[in-house]
Amino acid sequence: MLRPGVFVNYGGFTLELPTADATSFQADEQTRFWGQLDQYQRVSVLAEGDLTIVVTRDVHAWRQVSDWVESALDHPDLAP
Repeated sequence: MLRPGVFVNYGGFTLELPTADATSFQADEQTRFWGQLDQYQRVSVLAEGDLTIVVTRDVHAWRQVSDWVESALDHPDLAP
């Protein structure tokens, strides 16, 4: 089995839909990311590079992350 690829070291990697001016590299990397998520059956992925990316299949975990982000946005003085 191949090792999972690295995505966070590519500047600007995001999961937003590629725009018309996006490079094919960006679209290819997103396709590769989602393909690996399916291939390795990961429950959650946390990646921090230029952006912090959280992906999870666990609804409870997503709610916890979402609540934390909302709280941090409401109280920026408490954010790390």
